[in-house]
Order: sequence, then C-alpha cells, then structure tokens
Amino acid sequence: MLKCREATHLLSERLERDLSLGERMSLQVHTLICSGCRNFGHQMTALRVISQTYAAGTYEAEPSDGSDTPPTPPAGQAPNPDAGVGDIEEDPIPDQAADPHKKID
Repeated sequence: MLKCREATHLLSERLERDLSLGERMSLQVHTLICSGCRNFGHQMTALRVISQTYAAGTYEAEPSDGSDTPPTPPAGQAPNPDAGVGDIEEDPIPDQAADPHKKID
C-alpha cells in the first residue's frame, strides 16, 4: 500500500501525465482509505482548474454570491495583495509574545 508521501506525489503527477494502471489502482485504494490524501487530490484538481481559468481570462469579475470578496482583477492585471487586509478586526486574544509564561486570567 502507498504511503501518504507517495500518494500525494502521484496526485500531483496525475495532473501532468497519465498514470500507469498500477499507479492508478494503488492511488485509488489509498484515497479510499485516507481522507487527507483524498482532500489533497481535490484541492490539487481545484487549483489546476482555477489556474487554467485565470490564465484563460474566463473568470468572473465580480462575485455573484453577494459576498464581500474583493473583485477579481481584469485579464492581464495582477491581483492586489492588500485587498481586504484592513477588514480584519483586532485579535481578541492577548499577545503572549513578550512573556509566554505570563498567566492570563
């Protein structure tokens, strides 16, 4: 049986090449049992689709669900890395970086 490291490698490889029958069978058995690798496979596939859609310029310019997600930039324009940064409220948990041994009441 495959180890998770081998399975994730094959999950990445299958996006680039056709896997052999043995590789596909081993991967199928492993992902039936291992939810972590199964999720990884779904995420890799989703990232591939998102990347291809973005590269093709066929993505939505505005979110259709009415969310506060920043709009996607027009084709050929890089996304703004600071979009939505100021929207996060201050962390309600006190920072213990100065004194990690300080007791919090």
